[in-house]
Amino acid sequence: KRGEQTLVLAPEIEGVERLVEAFEELLPAGLTVAPYHSALGSKRSAIYEAARWGEVDVLVGTRAAALLPVARLGAVCVMDEPNEAHRASPGYEGVPLHVREIAISRGRVEDAVAIFFSPSPSLRLYAPESGASRLPAIEADRWPAVSVVDMRGTGAALSSTLLDTCRRTTRAGGRVGVVVNRLGSAASFSCTRCGFVWRCARCDVPLRLRKEASYKSLFCNHCSHREAAGEDCPSCGSDRLGSTGIAVGRTRAELKEALRVEVGLVTAEAREEEEAPVVVGTARCVLDAEWDLVVVPDVDSLLIGGTNSTERGFGLLYGAAQASRNRLLVQTRSPEHHVLQAALRGDYEAFAAAELPKRRKLRYPPYAYLAEIVFEGAEETMRLAVESRLRPALGYAVEMLDPVQFAGNKGRSAWRVLLRSRQRVALARAAALVGRFVAEDRNRSGLEARINMDPEED
Repeated sequence: KRGEQTLVLAPEIEGVERLVEAFEELLPAGLTVAPYHSALGSKRSAIYEAARWGEVDVLVGTRAAALLPVARLGAVCVMDEPNEAHRASPGYEGVPLHVREIAISRGRVEDAVAIFFSPSPSLRLYAPESGASRLPAIEADRWPAVSVVDMRGTGAALSSTLLDTCRRTTRAGGRVGVVVNRLGSAASFSCTRCGFVWRCARCDVPLRLRKEASYKSLFCNHCSHREAAGEDCPSCGSDRLGSTGIAVGRTRAELKEALRVEVGLVTAEAREEEEAPVVVGTARCVLDAEWDLVVVPDVDSLLIGGTNSTERGFGLLYGAAQASRNRLLVQTRSPEHHVLQAALRGDYEAFAAAELPKRRKLRYPPYAYLAEIVFEGAEETMRLAVESRLRPALGYAVEMLDPVQFAGNKGRSAWRVLLRSRQRVALARAAALVGRFVAEDRNRSGLEARINMDPEED
């Protein structure tokens, strides 16, 4: 009504096209709605110019549209705000900024409002310290029946309850979507009898299992803390210990053998028998459709990880409930987990109320800023760069966690260093220092570094 333009950002191209169709149907006649994404090819330049000259009322695009010039910007709307697709991967398309940060900055600079839409917004935005106002919540239009299968003490990957529920659904003509951890298998070490997970006392993230030449050790991917992998569970005394998680391929094979029906596959890399009565795949692919039954056979691997895994886990389970017409079934060895319980009720406020105090205590975003720096090069060169140049130059305002060593690209050694500070400017200066001395020494020492400011994956 004020003659201003609206920029709407969606995480995927398919979402852009759906929004354009919806806006054309719902908005008053005479308004111009246009899409902007990489699949448009040469048409993008014409849309770019139209937006710049104010000839588009509503511009709907992916993150590629986040910085498009708009003549009379009135609002920036970010759909499905926590979606990982809103942020480029480190090293791709320059600095991997989340469109959330771009929307906030554009709103401030261009005197426009930034509005974020999600049933499970990021805690960085939801925390009172962000300064964002909360609009009234919109209740879910439907919620499925929920079944939780306690897998403690079973040692099985797929329970008889899960298999029987799948059989009943397919025999009634329904379809089943099965969501498996996108990483294939989780890296955390746990007790398969009671569900106890070894965690870092300093960082409160699960310790990962590393098999050395003659023994097993546990290490923290944040601060490099190490300890020996015990033989017995400190909680229940069981010796049934191991890494949690099941892979997409294994799940598909076991379902096919047990159910005696076609089982399809949908991932970013492969799509096979998509119309089968049962389809196994990653969350992003499976939850893009609707199913009579949605199954999450290993919900623990989605909830137990870095500090951000709880947010992703809540969002995934909420999405799984929304994608299910009738029933949601999850398997877990931690049925009392507060994130699981809140997600299965669709209670985001309870989830946030439990998680934010933990983040404040551990000094994770939104209560501190992080920078991830990955060095690659000769071992001694990296050691000198980190211990002789970076650490002494940080000052009191920036904390550096101990480096974590791993195998880098093309077999080279790599060190991951995490910097943390309550002052964003101090953290940016530290990262800039790394950029300068790496650029100066690259030709002589071969040292390389990737800098990831405010990583979404903490």
